[in-house]
Amino acid sequence: AGTVTQSQKVEVRKDPNSGGTEGDIAAQTTALLALRTQLNTAADAVRRIESVRVQLEAVARTVDDAAIRKASGDLGAQLIDAEMNLVDLRQTGGGQDGVRFGSKLVSKLGYLATGMASGDFRPTDQHDEVRTLLGDQLRSALQRIDALLGTELERFNSLLRTRSIPNIIAPTPKPIGM
Repeated sequence: AGTVTQSQKVEVRKDPNSGGTEGDIAAQTTALLALRTQLNTAADAVRRIESVRVQLEAVARTVDDAAIRKASGDLGAQLIDAEMNLVDLRQTGGGQDGVRFGSKLVSKLGYLATGMASGDFRPTDQHDEVRTLLGDQLRSALQRIDALLGTELERFNSLLRTRSIPNIIAPTPKPIGM
């Protein structure tokens, strides 16, 4: 407070009512932190796609060039398709969304994290297997998104440059790690 600083060492102990050992809880924490990183990475990919899609829609609304409009629509459709692997853009927030549409990757990662965090125990072999499978799916989805926001967007920007239209700028990924 003010100019006075006080500190004291504390020892954090495991809840004596917990059935998990300290090693179990440490393993659970490590796994949950990895899932959090994956969720943050997926959310960042959605942010990047949405930023480009907004710019594509703005270009399509402001130009009269049919080739630009078509190319914008085509790239936008590819981005939507890639984004739909991560989140379901058809969600309305209504009570029946979960029945109408299957879970997408972000929902699956969140569900897994919730299940793993429900107790103080080491992740099961099944948890680890599902986490690995979902991680592989995420890496694949991110590679596709990076290709769209790299190669395909550059192709579209080349078309824009031939018409003296400013480029679409894809945000760089946040340094979240994987």
